Amino acid sequence: MVACAAKSVTSTHGDAGLRWLDKTPPNLAEVGQVLARIVRDTERAGDVIDRIGALVRKASPRSEILDLNEAILEVSALTHGEAIKSVVTARTQLAPCLPRIHGYRVQPQQVMLNLIVNAIPSDERRCRGPARAGDQQRGH
Repeated sequence: MVACAAKSVTSTHGDAGLRWLDKTPPNLAEVGQVLARIVRDTERAGDVIDRIGALVRKASPRSEILDLNEAILEVSALTHGEAIKSVVTARTQLAPCLPRIHGYRVQPQQVMLNLIVNAIPSDERRCRGPARAGDQQRGH
């Protein structure tokens, strides 16, 4: 899911950059901003994938001083493209003054990733309305 979300976000930013380049004259400032987002999001995705991979391999997670809002925003940014692709609106509301904690960044990120991944198909079904007799549900 993280890789799909990162790919989707990168693709969305890339498409936006191409549209800015197609303008007459090209809007190079906007292209620069889009490229900076692609670099930032790619690095963020790599970090999350590395931490999740370490968790799967049962490697010892790296304990650090953790900003929970930042950890949540990283996952939210990575899954944004997947939500858009699924026609789901996601809104993130963070507590402004959370204290930093000592812990493993991958653990709350994995929880957030699971919540988002499970919420997207649920919201898609809600938006489609109630199922009718004879409709097949997708299995996950």
